[in-house]
Amino acid sequence: MITDELVIDFIHTTKFFHQKEVQHHMSDNLHGEPMIMNFIMHQETPVTPGAISRGTGMTSARVAAALGNLEKKGLIRRTVDEKDKRRFLISLTEKGRDFAADRKRELFTTIQRMLEFLGEEDSAELIRILKRLKTWIPDCGNE
Repeated sequence: MITDELVIDFIHTTKFFHQKEVQHHMSDNLHGEPMIMNFIMHQETPVTPGAISRGTGMTSARVAAALGNLEKKGLIRRTVDEKDKRRFLISLTEKGRDFAADRKRELFTTIQRMLEFLGEEDSAELIRILKRLKTWIPDCGNE
């Protein structure tokens, strides 16, 4: 049986991670503009805003706002789709590709350092538990 003490310990432990810089660094790389840039970077051809929305799970309004910001920063390029002049195709600029690659390397290094700290056995156990939680989360609260 799961005790109240165990629940409280879990809350306090996870609260600690939310307050630390490493969690913010990892979270920042997995949401918003960096997530969009990562999605675009892994496509073989330029993509539509709708494809970005579907691929990232972000709303079309949020994608549109982020694309506006990324374009102002010179990280993406919008071009008119030659097959359908009503649509735009999005691709990364050279500056955007470099920026996305740098962020990906930083995230990889951070995760690698964390897993090295844990060691191979604990890292495998952590990943096993996270995968198990991943199967539960869609059902969370639907009891």
